Amino acid sequence: MDLGDFKAINDRYGHAVGDEVLYQTAEVIKENIRRSDFVGRYGGDEFIVFSQIHHMNGELFMKRIIQRISDIHIPNVKIRLLLTMVSLFAS
Repeated sequence: MDLGDFKAINDRYGHAVGDEVLYQTAEVIKENIRRSDFVGRYGGDEFIVFSQIHHMNGELFMKRIIQRISDIHIPNVKIRLLLTMVSLFAS
């Protein structure tokens, strides 16, 4: 997952707000995965999730994560996050 426009958040609101966005994003992801899944920060604004989800449930999983991340609210800050997700399914 890649948080698009993240650099603009840091540039406009400062790194403290950027850090809060990253923290809240990580919390949302952790709250929505199973104990057997793995999540980690891959880069500055990128997260990676390893999960053994059947491909039929993968789209629902991704939509739920996207919706919850888009609901992140930080007072007095207008944030527009563009979220990109890539999924790989093995048969």
